[in-house]
Amino acid sequence: MYLNETIEKIIEHTQNVVKRIKEEYQNLDKILNLLAKSKSIFILGSGRSKLVGEAFAMRLAQLRLNVHVIGDSTTISPKKKDLIIVISSSGSTSCIVKETQRLKDKGAKIIGVTANAESELAKGLSEAIIDVGPWRDYNKAISEGNQTDEVPLGTLYEDTSLLILDGIIYELMKKMGKKEKDLAEAHY
Repeated sequence: MYLNETIEKIIEHTQNVVKRIKEEYQNLDKILNLLAKSKSIFILGSGRSKLVGEAFAMRLAQLRLNVHVIGDSTTISPKKKDLIIVISSSGSTSCIVKETQRLKDKGAKIIGVTANAESELAKGLSEAIIDVGPWRDYNKAISEGNQTDEVPLGTLYEDTSLLILDGIIYELMKKMGKKEKDLAEAHY
């Protein structure tokens, strides 16, 4: 397989998710309102999902929103009514689910970004979800000998999540009346 074929596979997956969002997605206004009106926004993820979240957090900070990445040494404790963006491909990573439940019990609002619409994150913990599925349990696929080496592990999920979250930033910019120059002023 050539590099362009691999990239085309990633783009095809993303386009399929975007088509579904265009046809079904009713949560965008709710998500934008939560982002724009929350006193503090927290990003929660693990591994590469956390890296995607850090990129999203950087853009939120450039919009001059009060944002923190859970797990960083300077992160303060979320409070009631704060917004938590939980990024988890499976939506069932035990440490992420436990922390999300703890924060929800404190009164935080939860937005889940997941590929697994049947997960606890999607069904029980989130006020709104950004569904970037379909879910692929790569551990199960590997153990059954059905793995793919073309786009390993969570690559499709992570790349698609990053693009969708960047799209949300643009929609949020419009809602807040911000321009690229406004973000540039806050760029470090």
